[in-house]
Amino acid sequence: MATKKTYWECGFCKRLYDEEGQASECETHHTEMTHLRVIDCVDINADSNDLFPGKILLKNDHADDQLAEYKLSAQGAIADFYKSEEKWHQL
Repeated sequence: MATKKTYWECGFCKRLYDEEGQASECETHHTEMTHLRVIDCVDINADSNDLFPGKILLKNDHADDQLAEYKLSAQGAIADFYKSEEKWHQL
């Protein structure tokens, strides 16, 4: 038998949660990262026409002497990432 279910959605990433508090925590997490800026992008494969760069440098506006480098590890549909076994997207 079909049942009605209510979900709460993060206003930033659109992930669905069973509880309002979980969605609010997710939104807060995104808000806390607004001080990060992309300062450089590098394509690892020069012959590539990929949608995303191979490496990204981020700067934290709260720490002038700190940078972070992120490397492309996967590409795909949004649903694929949220269905994966990795818990990177959960707080």
